[in-house]
Amino acid sequence: QIAKYCRDSNNYMAATEIISAISSPYVSRLKQTFGSLGKKDKEVFSEMKELLLVSVNNYQQYRDILSRLSNSREPVVPYIGVFLSDLISVAELPSKDKEGLVNFRKMRRIASCIELITRLQ
Repeated sequence: QIAKYCRDSNNYMAATEIISAISSPYVSRLKQTFGSLGKKDKEVFSEMKELLLVSVNNYQQYRDILSRLSNSREPVVPYIGVFLSDLISVAELPSKDKEGLVNFRKMRRIASCIELITRLQ
């Protein structure tokens, strides 16, 4: 319920941390605890786990939500791990193109990632 409240409040960082902790092997082995959850709670947990932890299509569903929220100007606490993964993958691109000039495509991708983080603040 707390993770759902965090998600509904656009605090994706806290929601991801809570779902991640609940999904850890130490907690997920508590069969009686999970067995006592209602059907609706299990559905919400599965939905949030799919949204926040499963990297289907490079977190496309989560990215769509962030894109929508960045345009609406609602305050958001994004899950920073997705942005860090993006920045790491962009950093691996060459800094110069074939002619030895600055790789502006790389710089634009870095700028767009940082711009999105800034817009969500």
